[in-house]
Amino acid sequence: MAGINVMEIETTNTTCPRGNDFFSMSASAPLSETNTDTQNSRTLTATFLMTDVEGSTRLWEEYALQMQKALARHDAIAEKLLSENNGRLVKSRGEGDSLFCVFTSPVDAVNAAWALQQAFQTENWPEETRLKVRMAVHTGDAEFRERDYYGPVINRCARLRSIAHGGQVLISSSTFAMVEQHVATPLFLRDMGLHHLKDLQQPEHVWQLCHPEFISEFPPLKSLNVQQTNLPQQVTTFVGRDTELVRLHSMLEKARMVTITGSGGVGKTRMTLQMGAEVQEQFTDGVWLIELAAIADAGLVAKTIANTLNVREEPGQPMQQSLENALREKSMLLILDNCEHLLAECSRVLNGLLRVCPKVKVLASSREGLGIQGEMLFRIPSLSVPMQGESPSPAALMQYEGVRLFVDRVQAVLPAFVVDETNAKPLAQICSRLDGIPFALELAAARVRAMSVDQLAVRLSDRFRILTGGSRTALPRQQTLRALIDWSYNLLSEQEQILLGRLSVFSGGWQLEDAEAICTGDPIEDWEVLDLLTSLVDKSIVVFEDRSQAGRYRLMESIRQYSLERMANNEQHADFRLRHAVHYLSRAQEWNKAIEQFGENQQTALLHLGQELNNLRSAMDWVAEQNQAESMAAYALALSRFFLMTASYTEGTQRLDTAIAAAHTVNMESEQAEMLMQRGRFAFYMADNQGARQYYTESLQLFQKMSNLKRQIPLLNNLGNVAWADGDFEAAENFYNQALMLAREEKLAAYEGTMLSNLGALASDKGEFVKCMQRFEEAINLHRKNDNARLYAEALMNYAEALRRQKEAGSAVKRLQESLEIFLNLGLKQQSGICSLYLAGALMDLNELEQAESCIQDGLQQAREIEDLWGTTLGLSHLGQIEALRGNTVQAAAYFLQAVNYQQEHAPQNKQRLAELLHTAAELLHNDGSIEQQYLLLCAAIDLYGDSNSFTCTSAKALQHKWREQLGEEAAARLQQEVQTITPRTLLERF
Repeated sequence: MAGINVMEIETTNTTCPRGNDFFSMSASAPLSETNTDTQNSRTLTATFLMTDVEGSTRLWEEYALQMQKALARHDAIAEKLLSENNGRLVKSRGEGDSLFCVFTSPVDAVNAAWALQQAFQTENWPEETRLKVRMAVHTGDAEFRERDYYGPVINRCARLRSIAHGGQVLISSSTFAMVEQHVATPLFLRDMGLHHLKDLQQPEHVWQLCHPEFISEFPPLKSLNVQQTNLPQQVTTFVGRDTELVRLHSMLEKARMVTITGSGGVGKTRMTLQMGAEVQEQFTDGVWLIELAAIADAGLVAKTIANTLNVREEPGQPMQQSLENALREKSMLLILDNCEHLLAECSRVLNGLLRVCPKVKVLASSREGLGIQGEMLFRIPSLSVPMQGESPSPAALMQYEGVRLFVDRVQAVLPAFVVDETNAKPLAQICSRLDGIPFALELAAARVRAMSVDQLAVRLSDRFRILTGGSRTALPRQQTLRALIDWSYNLLSEQEQILLGRLSVFSGGWQLEDAEAICTGDPIEDWEVLDLLTSLVDKSIVVFEDRSQAGRYRLMESIRQYSLERMANNEQHADFRLRHAVHYLSRAQEWNKAIEQFGENQQTALLHLGQELNNLRSAMDWVAEQNQAESMAAYALALSRFFLMTASYTEGTQRLDTAIAAAHTVNMESEQAEMLMQRGRFAFYMADNQGARQYYTESLQLFQKMSNLKRQIPLLNNLGNVAWADGDFEAAENFYNQALMLAREEKLAAYEGTMLSNLGALASDKGEFVKCMQRFEEAINLHRKNDNARLYAEALMNYAEALRRQKEAGSAVKRLQESLEIFLNLGLKQQSGICSLYLAGALMDLNELEQAESCIQDGLQQAREIEDLWGTTLGLSHLGQIEALRGNTVQAAAYFLQAVNYQQEHAPQNKQRLAELLHTAAELLHNDGSIEQQYLLLCAAIDLYGDSNSFTCTSAKALQHKWREQLGEEAAARLQQEVQTITPRTLLERF
């Protein structure tokens, strides 16, 4: 077999068959790479051979069984010959009938290509499945990661293969330069000239590998040079959209007409051009772009199409008839770009063409569909971008399409630009605030020539001034973001424009019922809102998303800002802002009531509040700007419990502080007292006991002034909680007893039972177990008598925890199982989750580790679903305890570390909880018999406990004394000094 002469260099390398993890290194051409770590991404120089079978789709459809056998033979030939020529098959790139092969030597690659082509052409194939294989060879630098190859070199090789014919081998200029001197007769290389390839900016000089005994004459290469098309050569790379292209290709195969819809600037035109370039081979009479953006007269649509296709109007016939006659037998794809301002005429012309021209297909771009029978709509989404407020790592950031596009366009003007830790956060902000709209991202990228990414992120609040400077050759509406949105806005009807302005009061989206409640009024009736919304969705102005069967609408932020600007001088704007504020206050109060009732609707209410948080924030900001003290107070109280339950302490306190100050100026004593009580709760949750005491006391004094005994009870209870947390058991008991007396005086059984439970828990913490049992039994009997299932189950659960402290785990398990059943029946996720975790603790005491682990998983899942901080940290620490009991020290430490990290991330102020986590870890972890690490953890816990006199703190100090004696005073003193310089996280990482 003739081949290419190379110097014979002895090598001991062995080749690897298809699917192996590493390809063989050819000594004749050492692999050049920048990173020797095979697990990480690295850049290497290699030669790539790509093949595929011409016409395989038709063969599979007509001769499926025969094709299965033929391809099996095809693969056997390929594996043998590639192995003989030092090649590696990359299995992940196989597409059924294609091969993707990698070589360290370009000479080996070309030898392999000819060996394959010779074998395929001489193989005795069955007549109906005679395989004709086209091939391309290209050399360059590729990125190697996750056992595969990526980069422009791969795309260029694939594009080179796509212009070949079955039986033809094409060589790129980079490979030609390396093998030219090694070609041995009778093989020779034929110059095929310079060719433009799909979606590639730079043309490729192409060579054909020939042999006089085999076919060397083929039709012209199927490049853009010879295709019948007027598609422009793109000057920028096509980024992302892989999934969308696959879906669009599938739709175009099934339908005669596909219309790509989407908002302005989302990339409809670029998608049509890319798709047109991808499918050129399928249309023998070409792919033709008809640009309608500059056409203002609808009567010119047919003439514009005819001019593009060089069709002349026949005498005595309208242009439509001449066009239909000319295309009747043609196989072509017509791409009509920007149809939205000529919908009716485009629909008429295309409907006629499709009716009489069976081989013509249409790919259109428009803000909305054309309404032609058989038309399929493909709504193109924005590019993927990080969520608002998200701060991914540089590597994670580059996984988003919008970020990759922005970086690609920046590097076009600043080649040295890289994404790193210094610019990742502002870069994420830019891409998310621009909603992943390609046009906006490209305009923003152009600004990086004159300002940093940080500066650009700050200035996006004035985006319509910043995002200008598009291509001077583009239409005016394609040069600035404002002009682009102006174009869409001016195509709307008057009522659509009015509704759009009113919709701008929403922030973060809305549901249909919200729009009907807020946006109606002259000239829009409530029954018209749905029709107008549907029309705005069809026109790609409003985005509709189906989330968990709850349809939700939203405006992209740029369109919302545009609409707000247009509404700013509208005298009705303030009225609709007020409607928005009143509407969402009512919803917030309704959802807050559901949360306070601890019923099965609590989780649903929390989800609603989270979903509408942006609307609620917008409304709160507006009422604050209007200095509406009453509304500010109502909002602050309606959202306080939500902010507490989601650990949003900073925002919750800021909203309350602002509302409290406003209420003080207008003497709203009742609202002020309620808000001060909530403010105290925030301070207590943030471990600011002094602040909590101050707020609770001020609130209590106001309620005493108003003689409101009922509201004094929870305040006395809360003051008792603060005193308990401070270790002042006497003061805590005094406050609880005062609250108990008022509850009995006011005949409030629920409060009375709660106070008895708290007194029982306090007695347990003091080690007074007889009093503890008595108080809990009173509480349980009272709740049972009053048929209050939730409070009964809660008292029973806390009673069980007290029994655990008295080493009565068996009794605790029975009561916890009863409590859990009640919580589950009531649909109380938070309580059932905590109860499952308490039950797991009791089961661990009994060494029932399998059952305990099952309970932990149940409880932890519930806690994570509702973002319950206490439940999540308790669940993680319980998993740590189980692993410690099993002797898995490293895994145990990892769980405790997760718990500490979670606590520090969500509530670092709660030092008591951190202390308990470290205390538990210290008691359970063992490190080769040494207690030094445990002692460090214990000392860290005691520092966090502070001056507390709690049972847990007392037991920690007792254990510290015991371990100090074992270590000796000198070692203990050294370790106690060391703990001052080490974080709890660092301590746990040592295990």
